[in-house]
Order: sequence, then structure tokens, then C-alpha cells
Amino acid sequence: MKLAAAFAGICVLACATTARAESLFEFFDAACLTTHASSAAALAVADGKHWSVMPADRAAGLGKYFGEAKADFRGRFSAVDRKALAVGDVAFAEAKSLPLSFCIVAGAPDAGESLKSEAAAFAAVPAQEHTPTSGPTFYGFTEDAGKHTQILHPEDDAVMLPLVQSGRLRVLVVMEQPTVSLIAIALPAKSPN
Repeated sequence: MKLAAAFAGICVLACATTARAESLFEFFDAACLTTHASSAAALAVADGKHWSVMPADRAAGLGKYFGEAKADFRGRFSAVDRKALAVGDVAFAEAKSLPLSFCIVAGAPDAGESLKSEAAAFAAVPAQEHTPTSGPTFYGFTEDAGKHTQILHPEDDAVMLPLVQSGRLRVLVVMEQPTVSLIAIALPAKSPN
């Protein structure tokens, strides 16, 4: 009898655990932060969680937003979990030889999750001053052995270019809307961290 009760308890716990969808930030952490925005590694995380390759027509529709960037897409669309992942590389401003890797996770807003709060806690620096009150929030910082330091003049290429070259630049973007939330990071493609 005790064994049956223990088994029932395990089943209830397992069912509750599997029914809960991974939050946007949890997946962003696993696919984008832990992998340092590596396209191959982020796609492997999504593939390991049985995400689908985006159909060509849907990927082409998203691709127009990425301009010259080469992007790969994955998606997870179920009754309890709707998310998309975009990863790739894009040139830094005018310095075409300095690619930035980007990793973006978007999806339906998670009940009870404050993506902006989680992003702010991760960034551990103030949002950029020119960030509008509605729309995306931007964080520009450098990363040295896990320590984040705010970039004071992100609009100045003379400030940004050495940070890209050093591999220390990080740009975090977060947006919460009623129908979609998004979090993204961009960093030098050959980042030492």
C-alpha cells in the first residue's frame, strides 16, 4: 500500500512537472546565455527539446526582419507552449568583418512571469537612458568573468568598436506586449566569455 501511495505521489509530481511549460527566460537562459549565443549550440538545445524546424514559408517571412543576417529558426507550438527561436550572425554596423551572434526567443507571454524583471536582474546594469517607456528595453554592457559593466555611450561607434573587437560587448533586448514577449542577446561571434 505504501508503495502504491508513493507511486501515485511520484505520478502526480511528474504530471505536474511535465504539464508546466518552460518559461521564456528559462529557455532563453538554456539556449542563448549558456551557449553564448552560438547558433549551433542554441539549435542543439531546441532540437534536444524536440522543437521543430520552422517551415520555409514561415522562416522566409521572419527572415525579412533580419536584413543581411543569416538566421535559423526553430519553433514549439502546442496547447501550453508557443515559442520561437531565431539565431544567427550579423555584421556590426559598418565593420562587416566583425560579426555579432544573436539569439532571440519570443512567445506568448507567460502568466506570472515578468520577463523585464528577469532581464533586468540578469543584466545587473541600468537600462539604456534612451530606452522608450513603451516598446523594447535595451541593456548595453560588457562582460568580464561574469561581471557586467554598463556601456555609457552605446551610440558612439568609437566606444563600441573596441568592445566588439575585444569580445566583451553584450546587448540585451527585452519586450513585453499583450500578445508576444521577446528577449534577445547579441555579442561578438568570437567572444572569449
